[in-house]
Amino acid sequence: MKQEPWNTVLLFLQLDITYIYPVIDSWFNQLNNQTVNVLGCVDRREMCNGQDNCVPVSNDTIGMASMLNLNARQQSILGRLNSIIDGTEFFIPLAIEGGGALLANKFTTYFDPPTDGHWMDELENWFSIGLLSLQLQTAQYAMDLSPTMFSDTVQTPNENDSWMCNSQIIYRDDYISFNVLGLTIIILVGGFLVVLSLCLDLIMKKVN
Repeated sequence: MKQEPWNTVLLFLQLDITYIYPVIDSWFNQLNNQTVNVLGCVDRREMCNGQDNCVPVSNDTIGMASMLNLNARQQSILGRLNSIIDGTEFFIPLAIEGGGALLANKFTTYFDPPTDGHWMDELENWFSIGLLSLQLQTAQYAMDLSPTMFSDTVQTPNENDSWMCNSQIIYRDDYISFNVLGLTIIILVGGFLVVLSLCLDLIMKKVN
């Protein structure tokens, strides 16, 4: 093969199930009674500054920043992403969970086999998991300036790293932010109505 900055990954699938109906998917098929099918994938990752200025991901962060013409703040962001991107390859779920990472093991049965093109659904799912992992690790860096996954020692961040963390906006759904004025009005009005309902009988008796 032509030498290019990419990784070639071979995925071997051992079929331990016999479906009632024929399976013609390229990876899950059992047409030739073969017990192992192979899927070859090419994994290539690039960092880009604009549409036409891209370089392959490597451990040389300084060299990448130079080729991309990044300023100091952009270099800080590149360094953070470059330090975690190695753990977000699409095949990581398979390496961790094995067959448990296959959608076919969760959503197919003897009577409902994988459809044609199901192998693309599997790859799309693994790729989505990799992107989610990248997002989670990026958010963790901004929420904690010294996570042990990035460094064994606690260091004061430099100016560019501090700017990066302070400028990052993270959308979260594990809490709700209340408007203080609205909350105060609700409490006061609600409290007044509760007191009024408790005293309403006494007030009516005195009126009568």
